[in-house]
Amino acid sequence: MAVSNALKTSGAYESLIQTILTYENRPKATIEQARGTQESFKSVLSELDSTLSALHTLVKSFTEPITNPFAARIAQVPDGSPFSITTTGSAAYGSHSVIVDRLATTDQRVSKQLSRNGNDLRASFDAVGTQTFTLSVASPTAENADNRVDVSVSVTATGTTNEEILTEIDAAIAAALDDAVTAGTIRSSERPAVSMARETSDTIRLSMRAGGTGYQSRLQMTDTTTPQGGQPTFLDLLEINANNVVGTSTSGGMIVDVGTSETDSELNALLEVDGLLLYRSSNQIDDAIPGLSISLNGISDFPTDFVVDADSESIVGNLDDFIEKYNAAISMIGSQSQIDGDTGFRGVLANDTSFTGLRFSMRSSVSRGVTGQSLGAPSFLGDIGIKVNNDGTLEISDRDKLIDAVKKDSGAVQSFFGGDDGVAKRLETTLESFVGSSGLIKARKNTVDDRIDRLNDRITAFDDRMSRRETQLRAEYARLEQALSQFQSQQQWVSAVIGG
Repeated sequence: MAVSNALKTSGAYESLIQTILTYENRPKATIEQARGTQESFKSVLSELDSTLSALHTLVKSFTEPITNPFAARIAQVPDGSPFSITTTGSAAYGSHSVIVDRLATTDQRVSKQLSRNGNDLRASFDAVGTQTFTLSVASPTAENADNRVDVSVSVTATGTTNEEILTEIDAAIAAALDDAVTAGTIRSSERPAVSMARETSDTIRLSMRAGGTGYQSRLQMTDTTTPQGGQPTFLDLLEINANNVVGTSTSGGMIVDVGTSETDSELNALLEVDGLLLYRSSNQIDDAIPGLSISLNGISDFPTDFVVDADSESIVGNLDDFIEKYNAAISMIGSQSQIDGDTGFRGVLANDTSFTGLRFSMRSSVSRGVTGQSLGAPSFLGDIGIKVNNDGTLEISDRDKLIDAVKKDSGAVQSFFGGDDGVAKRLETTLESFVGSSGLIKARKNTVDDRIDRLNDRITAFDDRMSRRETQLRAEYARLEQALSQFQSQQQWVSAVIGG
């Protein structure tokens, strides 16, 4: 008897086991293919969700009057001007003229020059004792732009020389201001600064500087101590209080004339806007021309003219962005819904009426006329220079026509997009049910995720079965190999007996 050589080696058994396992593993490929289809579908849904969400966010901004992108203005200020301009949507078209005569500055007071080792201050405190005064600090509120807060300062001097006592005065004022900031009485930005200046090796001054610019932020000091024994209070001695004149040489007083009102204070900015004199406490002026914010940075001897016009670049840029996002959405839905009999291509959205219906609704939203527009206002995209192509995509075909429409009536262009029946409003409503956490795409992705999970479970179960099957086959072939080995031994014994 002869035993087949094909079954005499373990390699033959291994080859046979792998052949069986490969054959029986074929159903897994079908499941994996189904999973791949679902994963591709999910990928398309995710990309579509991102594309539609970007469009939805943009068109929603078009429907909000406060963020009206069609009201964008630009102020064309000549290079080298003593001011810069920023605009808002409310700025009217037209030209303006500005002369800057004076910039707003900060109220600063200095004491008279004292000998560092002198005893002038010691004599005052010896006669009067502890001294107090009230420092009035500007702290505007929404209700009262001229609101002021009184900060009480108390000074007890223990030093001997002017420098030692001036250091104590400096510290007392700083501590009172810090306490006011900590208590919320004044803001840190409103806190005046106090310091000492040693002009020479033998002299010293006290310096105070307001927290803001202009007459509104002026410093006001009220002495609440009564002179005694013929000695002045330290405020009078220092010549730093509000009743002094502009300091000169070694005397104390104001660096800039504070004046008594907005119009005579040299702390305020002074400018002429379109022939009207304006006085302001700040170099940032937001109320001179409606819709314009003027930032002063220098003075001028002659008028500077500038023009407020439509910000064509911004407006066209916003519409370019809209068209790009709209076209991306339309093109993606179209390509993924396509069925090509010649190539066999079939988009994952083919025959999905929800998405083919969305594409139709989007095209209708931008193509049909907008109702409720006033006479002469745009009602179709073509009225503002935008063309609807045959494939449903959009393009700006006449930029001049678009800009002219905005300049003529930006409100009408805004209502064309953002009104109750506006193009952007229609698109926002159409897309609302597809995007977001409660949209159709999210629901579809959840369904696809469930399918993928079930297919993964089937693959896992199949792998477990095949693992058990492999174990079974190896056990069976191990027994077969053992039987063949025994048979071979018996065959050799029989041959030996017969041959003997």
